[in-house]
Amino acid sequence: MFSQGGREILLKSVALAIPSYAMSCLKLSSTLCTEIERMMSRFWWDQRKEERKIHWQSWNTMCTLKSMGARYFPKVNILKASIRSNPSYAWCGIWKAKNLLIQGRRWVVGDGHTIHILNDNWIPGVKNLSRDLVNDLQHHNQQLESPVASLIDLNLKWWNLTKLRALFNPKIVEAILKLHPSPLGEKDFWLWEHEKIGLYFVSSAYRFFKNCLTPDRGNSSNTTKKKKWDTIWRL
Repeated sequence: MFSQGGREILLKSVALAIPSYAMSCLKLSSTLCTEIERMMSRFWWDQRKEERKIHWQSWNTMCTLKSMGARYFPKVNILKASIRSNPSYAWCGIWKAKNLLIQGRRWVVGDGHTIHILNDNWIPGVKNLSRDLVNDLQHHNQQLESPVASLIDLNLKWWNLTKLRALFNPKIVEAILKLHPSPLGEKDFWLWEHEKIGLYFVSSAYRFFKNCLTPDRGNSSNTTKKKKWDTIWRL
């Protein structure tokens, strides 16, 4: 029996690929499209042996875009969602990896309304802003508990230099000035810090997660082993 992930791969690579050529040339009838969707739905919700197939969601609901409301967490995003009583096995797995995912991403400043100055990772090279500003928290705590938008001059669409220099040390101010807020007021978004293009890839995530869970302590023997394995994998 296939796992849910295996079924998803088969549906995408086989069931969706078979009619793609015909659909590029011909307009398939609605009856045929409905029958294909029924077959895919039965395969997706299939149970073991003779157990009854339960379609927990309609096919139209499953195909709804996220922007149209098809979200598991309608009020918050997945990174802010909490784990509830009796969670599913899949959600438990996602929950355990969520903190590592948060560590590996960084906010890109748009309008600054979504990003919290202290709690979010948004300044390149500064992972823990609270630790770097430990001496200034008592004097500027209230201002630092605001969104990044409070540091942007709305008229100039650029950083408020007076506020920056009052809140941060010169090194952090220099790092912030390298960031460019959106002049059009676009929303903030995330990028994956461990790829040059900012997109999430499983390969870089695996390396990052592995380093987080088993950090390299600078052992010379580990370095030698790594060089040997690198040589072997290049063969």
